[in-house]
Amino acid sequence: MKRKEITLSAVRLPQPGGLLLRSMRCRRWRDQAGSAGVAEFVVALVVIVMVVFCLIDLVATTASYAAITLASRQASFKAATANSIDSALFEMQNAVTGLADSGLGRFAHLKPVGGYNGCGADLFINVTQIATGSTSVIGPNLGIQRPPGSKQIESDVNIYECAARLTYEMGPLVPLTGIPLLKDIPGCGRPATIQVSTNIALEQPERLAIGAGADPNAGTTAPSGTGIVPGSGTNSGGFQLGGWNYPQPLIFVPLVGQTILEQKDMIITGQGPAPYSPNDDDNWFDTGIDVGPDNRVSVAWNFHAMGAWSHAGPGAFPPYDADGAPTVSPNFGMPTGVMIGRVTRTGELFRVGKDFLNYSPVESGRLYLRLNDGPLGFYNNSGQQQVTVFLTN
Repeated sequence: MKRKEITLSAVRLPQPGGLLLRSMRCRRWRDQAGSAGVAEFVVALVVIVMVVFCLIDLVATTASYAAITLASRQASFKAATANSIDSALFEMQNAVTGLADSGLGRFAHLKPVGGYNGCGADLFINVTQIATGSTSVIGPNLGIQRPPGSKQIESDVNIYECAARLTYEMGPLVPLTGIPLLKDIPGCGRPATIQVSTNIALEQPERLAIGAGADPNAGTTAPSGTGIVPGSGTNSGGFQLGGWNYPQPLIFVPLVGQTILEQKDMIITGQGPAPYSPNDDDNWFDTGIDVGPDNRVSVAWNFHAMGAWSHAGPGAFPPYDADGAPTVSPNFGMPTGVMIGRVTRTGELFRVGKDFLNYSPVESGRLYLRLNDGPLGFYNNSGQQQVTVFLTN
């Protein structure tokens, strides 16, 4: 508190009652508590603003973590229910691709960091031994290796889980880069990297084995970038081709480290090689390609106007492409009319085509192809498929 004095003085004038004000002096106290309160208010306001902005960034970080966790769980589920390892990677990528461009992704400034094809996600397969409880990890982005000399995965002694690991960079919603104490804190003054992984049980691990597919003997889905577009499996417009059969250049993109060892164009007829034989093992088209150990087989349509066939006579069923007729009773566990293959005339049957590339046969020997039909049904089939066969390492 500070005291201030004011002095007043007066003299009487000649007129009655007149006063002349000469000086005035008085004292009063000036209260300076107001100026001190303003200074304290400024400090308190700065602290409150900092706390509020930090809380806003904390809420944004929490929301981003929740969104990434949800995307990771969805990606793990899609991978665990896929038909093959390549399909699992494709489905995982699709599940997370739109995250950064979503409303929440733009709100939190999410950016993918690395991952499969730059999507920010990598697929791992956790293998836990039931007897010991120890866990090993396969990956990133690799299929399950079959035991040497075996066609089956050891699902009776191991538990398999798919884990999509997402790594994203999150920028602060309210950047506090100008505040010395906060500028180096991730999520406040600079971007924070968030990594989330969720596990989903893989109930049928055989499907994610190297060389596995939609059924136990099928190959894997086409790698990304093959230019082969999945279709419905039928050509409702008769022999006039449509959908994925539109003419276009054939593009086959090998996997990383993969080399094309042999490539052949050939025509596979619905009736099989002539003459028809009652011995079903003879009704196979000889490709002239010998498959060695650790080789992979890919059969792709070359999109020329030779891509429709039918079985049981042209009038019995509409012609369809080499993906067969899913509504017809299956043969050998696969849809009737699909193109199938085997290595040696008595080898394991497997499905081939635009969605089943990079099959790894267990046997070694000559590769054979044909339409999937009953043992006695080839005599009345019609149509043909012109395909390109790739043999890779």
